[in-house]
Amino acid sequence: MSQHDFNIGNQLFPATRTDLNNALVALASNSSGASAPSTTYANQFWYETDTNKLQIRNEANSAWIEIATLDQSGNAVQSITTAGLTLGSTAISATGAEINQLDGITRGSILYGNASGATARLAKGAAGTILTSDGTDISWSPVATPSGSVELISTTTVSSTVSTVSITSGFDDSKYYSYELRGSNFKIASGGAAFAQMQFRVSNNGGTSYETDTSYYGLEHANGSTGTAGSIVLPNGTMDPGDDHLLNFNMTIIDPLDANTYTMGKLMTVSTATSFTSHPKMGTNHWHTRETEATNAFQFTVNGGQTFTGGSIAMYGIKR
Repeated sequence: MSQHDFNIGNQLFPATRTDLNNALVALASNSSGASAPSTTYANQFWYETDTNKLQIRNEANSAWIEIATLDQSGNAVQSITTAGLTLGSTAISATGAEINQLDGITRGSILYGNASGATARLAKGAAGTILTSDGTDISWSPVATPSGSVELISTTTVSSTVSTVSITSGFDDSKYYSYELRGSNFKIASGGAAFAQMQFRVSNNGGTSYETDTSYYGLEHANGSTGTAGSIVLPNGTMDPGDDHLLNFNMTIIDPLDANTYTMGKLMTVSTATSFTSHPKMGTNHWHTRETEATNAFQFTVNGGQTFTGGSIAMYGIKR
């Protein structure tokens, strides 16, 4: 480490030789020292030893321009100080903060231009979301279900012996205009009467009570019938007691929450048993209520006080 004023004065030869050697050492070491040289020149290098910064004097010889900071322990350039960077003939206009977005990138995130036109990072969206645009900015949004598509609302499963199975929630007039109830593998307890009938009734108060007046229900194009205690019998919906006879059905209900229309629907039933060797028993009917009111609950039961021991009902909504 050495500094010199780079001015060789008039002196005897031994002193001149020493002065020249000191100047050359200062030149070779970039005038290194903890403080700046007292005599400076335009475009002179200075290595500041206490901060490990390499600097050069400006053309006006009025200030130092920082070039780089060195990592002396790691024998590497730690950082380069620059107001701009050019690769080939292209100037890099991105800021350090923008370039650092790459270093901070996380799994699933993407880089995009934000409202200020700067590079920003958008974290990955939640499961089941898609990237959308409002015409100005981008964001993650839930996947929209198109109108007319089918959406599962709920599943009700018979896991113990019950006398009724009720659907009392999930009706939403703002989202759905019709519903499907899909019953699977219903069976009744052993020991009951042969050929028990599965029936259903409706409610206009969320299942607090159900319409039990037989005249309330009507059938059109039916091979079914109205049942006792005000209900509709599933067409060919008879079941033998025990595990060998299963009943499946599909019911479409049209806009039940509209209080200004009758509630209407289509019902198809398929029953199978080990005794049916040639084909299953099938039946279809179209049913309706005879009063204009909102229907918001359904209840399935078996005549004669018999009980269900298995089965499930999946409720689907048809999107508006």
